[in-house]
Amino acid sequence: TYYIYVTGFGAANGAFSFVVNCTGTPVVAAATLVDDCLAGNYTIDVDITDLGGAGSADITYSLNGGSPVTVPGVSTGVTALGPFQTLDAVDVSVSNGALGCGVDLGEFGSNCPIELVCGTTTTVNYCYKNNDGKTWTFNSPTAGETVTLSFVSGTIDELGDVVRIYDGVDNTGTLLVSSTVNS
Repeated sequence: TYYIYVTGFGAANGAFSFVVNCTGTPVVAAATLVDDCLAGNYTIDVDITDLGGAGSADITYSLNGGSPVTVPGVSTGVTALGPFQTLDAVDVSVSNGALGCGVDLGEFGSNCPIELVCGTTTTVNYCYKNNDGKTWTFNSPTAGETVTLSFVSGTIDELGDVVRIYDGVDNTGTLLVSSTVNS
């Protein structure tokens, strides 16, 4: 236990911050997304290579920003999470129980194309983060069919957020639209 007391910064005042790091050995883990586009889902393989001196680790994930789900008592090796639906966003972290000794493996989402059904609205809810480069690929069932994209909520930052739409499966296709807040 540590007690931190701050005093005597002269006439200056204001907020300050500091970080307290893990004093044990952190868990070492990585995650790999495994798409199953034919089934319309994906799994996440979490590979724990070092428990950081602990007997086991806990894998915690949240689906679409919902309540965390914990897979307790995991040993070294690969643990598969899922399956998750193509449009699901999953945040994954691993902890060995020591405060601050976990690892955030990040947010995962499928790279499978989203098949559009004519006459049906496909809604995508996504919470954009700073420096986020999320992409989606939508397939129309009929070549040359008009597809409409509507933003129903949210904001676009005036200092550099860009939406680009390509005719093709990635950014090597023909650029159809490129817009920013100002255009």
